[in-house]
Amino acid sequence: MCPPGEGRGAINVIDTLLSSLVSVFAPVHFAMLLLGVILGLSIGVVPGIGGIVAIALLFPFTLKMEAANAIPLIIGVVSVTVTG
Repeated sequence: MCPPGEGRGAINVIDTLLSSLVSVFAPVHFAMLLLGVILGLSIGVVPGIGGIVAIALLFPFTLKMEAANAIPLIIGVVSVTVTG
């Protein structure tokens, strides 16, 4: 038998994992990712402007955002400017 309180560690890990997945897959994060893709496509078609310049242009706006919203935005911009 396990000592009392020892079997609860796995449950806490699963609860933390599930709550993290719920926050990652929030609709606002997908909206920011979509906005980043649209911005990345519009910046990526301009010759001479790549992903680094797009991040530099986007940086002042992301400073005022929460990190959970700014990261999908930057990921969307960078991934599209590299492949587009």
